[in-house]
Amino acid sequence: MVDLGKFFQENAIDDFSVISRSSLSNEERRIIENILPSFNSIVVFGKEIPAAIFDLDPRAKSDKMSQGLGQLDVVSRKLCGLLLDEGHRSVAAPSFLPVRIDEGQMKGVISLKHAAVKAGMGSLGDNTLLISDRFGNRLSLSALVTEADIPPLQRVSTSACSHCSKCIDSCPVGAISSKGVDSVRCTNFTYQVPWAVRPVVKFMARHGIAKSYLESYINNLDYIEKACSNCMTVCPFFGEKRQL
Repeated sequence: MVDLGKFFQENAIDDFSVISRSSLSNEERRIIENILPSFNSIVVFGKEIPAAIFDLDPRAKSDKMSQGLGQLDVVSRKLCGLLLDEGHRSVAAPSFLPVRIDEGQMKGVISLKHAAVKAGMGSLGDNTLLISDRFGNRLSLSALVTEADIPPLQRVSTSACSHCSKCIDSCPVGAISSKGVDSVRCTNFTYQVPWAVRPVVKFMARHGIAKSYLESYINNLDYIEKACSNCMTVCPFFGEKRQL
């Protein structure tokens, strides 16, 4: 069996954990079975996002973050290949695109942040970002689903949102509330849509109108700019990095 600790260290991955099939709810299993019906484990891993990236202009910041996500996807595919060599079918979960529209919100093929919470790597803040035990809210995530029966890591997160409301107050479009984040209202979504049609696109997304068309439009964008990071940078966990 691949030594995950050694593999991730050699590939400059900062944190990882494993979820077993048996620990998932029936609904969670159903979602993962859509990707790989015979799965036994989910491997979740991440790499720290340097804080200095957020001092760059939006275009440069987006480029750096996109490069980081691309590196995670390369590592995920590499691990899939090693597991396949051992006879275990595996599927890489993309770090970002493609996304799907479900219940009026944009969601990934797998919710990586929820998977990370399930794996004991952290908890969710009011801004719905992962608060990593080691890297605060600056951990980019990726994952893979595999038939390999990998023993889960018995991790328990010690991080917790303080509910200080700074992310809620800092959002320029009011997309964050105590109930979570309205991803369709978020600037990082609306910025990708021509301003003249934004109200129509928001309405369509919320009501599931032409959902497949909207998903195709988003997933085929050549470039996505992360126009706003306020909810990350104002968070008390933004600068946090602890040695465990």
